[in-house]
Amino acid sequence: MNFTLEAIEQGRKRLEEILNREIPLTQKRKKEIIIFWNNEDILWDNEDSFSEKQDSPEKIASSRLKTEKDLKKSGYLMCVRLNVEEVIGRGEHQLTIDVGNALVAKMNYEMGLSRRERTVQVARKPFSFMYNTREELVRLGLQMPPIQFFSVNWKRDRIRVTPDVDYSSFGDSERALYGLVNGGNLKREPYVRERRPCVYLTPDLREDGKYVVIDYNREAAKKLINGSALVEEFEQRTASLLQLYHNYIENIKNLNSGRTYLTFEPHKQNPHVRNPAKKAIDKMFFLQVPVDATQPGKLIVGDIDQVYVFR
Repeated sequence: MNFTLEAIEQGRKRLEEILNREIPLTQKRKKEIIIFWNNEDILWDNEDSFSEKQDSPEKIASSRLKTEKDLKKSGYLMCVRLNVEEVIGRGEHQLTIDVGNALVAKMNYEMGLSRRERTVQVARKPFSFMYNTREELVRLGLQMPPIQFFSVNWKRDRIRVTPDVDYSSFGDSERALYGLVNGGNLKREPYVRERRPCVYLTPDLREDGKYVVIDYNREAAKKLINGSALVEEFEQRTASLLQLYHNYIENIKNLNSGRTYLTFEPHKQNPHVRNPAKKAIDKMFFLQVPVDATQPGKLIVGDIDQVYVFR
């Protein structure tokens, strides 16, 4: 995998070029974005989100995103077209953008703005738990590609992608938010907003056209020459991860720092899905399906934004 410092820097510059190329589209859509956020039930203050039921009308009114400057500061004024060649994947919550040198960038997106122009709004939403989660999954023996985080900000009238990332956002403050440290009594420190890790670069799992990458699918896996082994590996891996979730539920009021636990973000799941924890775990896994049918496929963890694995 070409994950050298030089390749990463070139990928960073290419992503910056792509986002800045979309600025005319962003300007065209800014009124629509402002209207959207001023009518959302979830509004935004200087540090994080809050609901109308939790705050006074005065605070709500003062916190509405009324101007382009407000949107830039909060990170909600970036748009990307879906019908450009660099956008090679769109999941339920993430865009995958080809930045060259066999690397891709992954960013969260918030909403679609125009069906005719196929536009989505990307946001500076942080990958809150990914740093710790990846370390724990590697320690557990799962195969994962390397990743490099960046922050994304407006600097005057340009978008900057920088490696200046505040990794403390992944630490005890986030664990306290979920009640995972000292019963949730640990004070949560605010984000350093401009340094939040909200995009990451990772190797392109297509590996220069050798593979087609899909979400894990049992029937697709069984068609590969090593399909039985892949199905067995998937079932074993997901069962062990689901057990970490059950450990978390059973011990939620008295978590032992020496054990490993898993939880997930239920707001990213369809409320009508049965067994949402299992669904979130299953969606972590990708299949690398070889173009050459005589070659074996690979099972790899590719999406860990929906789960949090910790000790």
